[in-house]
Amino acid sequence: MDCWSGRLSREIFCTFEKKLLKMTFKINFTQIFILIILLIVSKIGISQSQKPISIGGEKWGVSFGTPKDYNGIKLNLFDNKRVEKINGLNLSIINTKIGTLKGLSISIIGYSSSFSGVQIAIINRTNGLNGVQIGVFNSDPYKCFVAPYHAIRGVQLGLFNKCNMNMGFQIGLKNRTGDERKGVSIGLININSKLQIGFFNIKGNRNEGIQIGVFNYRPNNKWFAKLLPIINLKIEKKNSEQINDEQI
Repeated sequence: MDCWSGRLSREIFCTFEKKLLKMTFKINFTQIFILIILLIVSKIGISQSQKPISIGGEKWGVSFGTPKDYNGIKLNLFDNKRVEKINGLNLSIINTKIGTLKGLSISIIGYSSSFSGVQIAIINRTNGLNGVQIGVFNSDPYKCFVAPYHAIRGVQLGLFNKCNMNMGFQIGLKNRTGDERKGVSIGLININSKLQIGFFNIKGNRNEGIQIGVFNYRPNNKWFAKLLPIINLKIEKKNSEQINDEQI
């Protein structure tokens, strides 16, 4: 009887010991992981007000903070000074002072003077897009003094998309572009762009391109073709000034 109870107690003890070791390992691993995350966050927080910390070289590797010119991965909370150029991955909450960014940018608010790659944020803004914008609000805004350079060559994918010159695609709830000669807009409401596919399509003064939708409005068309269902094309009467210009 004593022998049997001894074996049973040893088995129970061994089982309990194994489970305890596993639990200890899990706790230690979790603690280490949390410690690493806290260390990274603290480094990012410190780097906002000090010189950026780089794991690698001065201009390459993994940077915590706001480097001026960097190749690799840039991690920070927000940009407190201007960044001239980033090639690689940009992860931040708010980046509003980046000059040229090539690669992938993920943030809540993302801005750059020129962008090539994929820009993901709630609010995206750039002055020249070559790639993809994914967000709620995507903008390549119109400014008179640099208007010829403000163009998207790629895709804007979001609820609200806006650009000065669309040389690619806009897909969203509302799409607006300042130039009717190029680009494709697909959405509920489309304003300008050469090809419009949506519920309500609106053209501007140039009156160029094709509209496909439920309501297609062209203010410069002849009276019977200003608002048409399904499809609408350019049907306008030449005025005397246009005829004289062509003859000259």
